[in-house]
Amino acid sequence: MPDVPVPSDREAAPVPAPASRPYRPWRDLLPRWWAPVLRLGDGDIQAGLATGGRDSLGIHSYSLEGYYGTGSRRGNFLFQYAFDGLFPTLWLVLGDSVEYYSGSDTAGRTRELKLASLWPLRLRRRAQIHAYADLHLEKQTFIDGPRQLPLPDLRNGFHLGVRFNSAREWYDSVSPSDGVTLAAQGFLHAAGMGNDRGNRGVQADLRAYLPLFRPGVLAVRLAVARSWDAGPTFYPMGGLAARGALGNDRPFALLRGFASGDFRGDRGWQLNLEYRLPLLRVEKSVLPAVSLDRIWLRPFLDMGRLTYRIMGYEQPAAYSAGAEAVMRLGIGGLAAYDIAIGTAYGFGPEQRWSVFMRTGPSF
Repeated sequence: MPDVPVPSDREAAPVPAPASRPYRPWRDLLPRWWAPVLRLGDGDIQAGLATGGRDSLGIHSYSLEGYYGTGSRRGNFLFQYAFDGLFPTLWLVLGDSVEYYSGSDTAGRTRELKLASLWPLRLRRRAQIHAYADLHLEKQTFIDGPRQLPLPDLRNGFHLGVRFNSAREWYDSVSPSDGVTLAAQGFLHAAGMGNDRGNRGVQADLRAYLPLFRPGVLAVRLAVARSWDAGPTFYPMGGLAARGALGNDRPFALLRGFASGDFRGDRGWQLNLEYRLPLLRVEKSVLPAVSLDRIWLRPFLDMGRLTYRIMGYEQPAAYSAGAEAVMRLGIGGLAAYDIAIGTAYGFGPEQRWSVFMRTGPSF
């Protein structure tokens, strides 16, 4: 039987309360970690460092990445800040990136400032619908050796869009494996916003994930876009990875076997098919805080066509087929990092073989 406390004739000394401090999110957001990062693609290896932070309430968060390209011999950076303390989530994006054109001494430089917002319209466990709006300013420069030639300003303006998402990822899959995402948006680049001429356009991006011989997944992506008064080279086609569907004017960046910008036009379509097949679940540590999670295979077929209606000219469709072997690394037990080695045969207007290495998802 436990002892029964007996009251004392003397009052106990008061225990001081722990000192409290005011909530200061900026103190919590100081960089507390650094990680090496790598971007591979289109003949350029970009290596650098990344850091970031998030306050204890999850209202403020940011990330900062800095790279140096061995092919372009130029620096890149990307800063993103998110504020989640209001009804819409707000973003500030500031970037300066260089896209190296493999096999030449030329490159394209893009400087971008974006203020974006994401508005929840319908949130359910099975599907979500969000509205999107942004103000973006973008300046492009063509680099030819020591010369830097500014390109016409055509990308300052607004995006308005909506996104439906019902995709889900199962515990044993290597990507979303069920459901679809559909993003549709329009842009307006008014002449009074510093553009050489006003232009507008619309585009849609559909991605579907179908379980096929589980845990294998058949992933399908279809992108279509059209612009008016933006010029015959507004949309580039070619490259190793599709970008995000909202707030992006480059929906045709996934045509493996061809370099970025190999094809140009003011309207077009692109279809990407992939079968994502897990091969080995390794889950072994290879470095401190870095583990080899799994290895998987990705055969693919990419096709697309860009056209521009100048003197009735229309480009033929381009195709590429190949496969990638992908290693997924686990960083700190939380983040996943994919490194892919692949080969592709491009045919259509041109025929070529290519071997490539890249990081990150295809779409």
